[in-house]
Amino acid sequence: MTARGFVAVVRAIAARLCDSATMEHVIEPTLADFDFEADEAARRGQRARCCWLHVALAVSIVRAVVASTLDRVVDQTIPLAAADERQTLRAMMITAGVATAVAVVLLWLPTLGRFDWLLGLYLVPMTIPIALPVGLTVGILAGMRGAHPSHAIVVRLLAMAMLATIVSFATLGWIVPESNQAFRQRAWEQVARVNGFEIRPLARGVNELKWIDLRERVRTSSLDGIHDPAAAFAYYQMWTLPLATLILALFAAAVARRWRVRAAIGSVAAITTLFAHYSLIFAGRQAAMDGALGPATAAWLPDLCVVAGAIAIELTARRKPA
Repeated sequence: MTARGFVAVVRAIAARLCDSATMEHVIEPTLADFDFEADEAARRGQRARCCWLHVALAVSIVRAVVASTLDRVVDQTIPLAAADERQTLRAMMITAGVATAVAVVLLWLPTLGRFDWLLGLYLVPMTIPIALPVGLTVGILAGMRGAHPSHAIVVRLLAMAMLATIVSFATLGWIVPESNQAFRQRAWEQVARVNGFEIRPLARGVNELKWIDLRERVRTSSLDGIHDPAAAFAYYQMWTLPLATLILALFAAAVARRWRVRAAIGSVAAITTLFAHYSLIFAGRQAAMDGALGPATAAWLPDLCVVAGAIAIELTARRKPA
């Protein structure tokens, strides 16, 4: 199919899925840019660039269609609602979509090509403390669509973040250790059967200990003078990882209240914040293992950095109106 034929097909599909405003302000300019750049690449014989332009166009159109559909759903769900209700619903829908996508990816990667899909069920609890903060951060920053959230919106979103924090804490402290152990045991049995090894119960590692068991292990190690940074870091992380859901939501709300963040910029800001936060988690754990930082300091450092960032944004917002 030629570039012009591809454009015609995309235009026809988009016209059925998007409203006239989206077609005029998003779809048509995107198609015009693609048409021009694809002709240039074809004249120069740049086949790789032509392929890349087709992929980029498809991604852009899908994003526009999703955004248009989301707006239509909000309009139909709350046709006469105030702006606060619409922004809250949009943020919640984005949160749910992103959290679900993250959970699916986290379930898919460990089982790809190695184990049966039934093992994915054991990984579901593990995805919750990761998917919820990611979904909330993206949902708040991308859901405002360039508008400052009101006090009522912030209160609703933070209440949702508090509920997600409680769910994450309960899941990480009591359910994840059991599901991790079940995953390890089933995976080991599959490997043992294939290689003719003896099937035996596996001893629990640090990640398979419940909150109360980790606390007892850390306390006992401290009394005996044993240095066990892995257990200590895992124990403190059972507090810091669920709490990151609320802290990241606070940071995202502070950014949205300080600046008018559009959806694309908000998504980039959310991804950047999350990348920095989780990078600090991995760096902190390594520092704790190496003895450069205490386990408590290393575990709390990422959350404290995000809190400091949120406070700094709030202080600048009060000194200088947006």
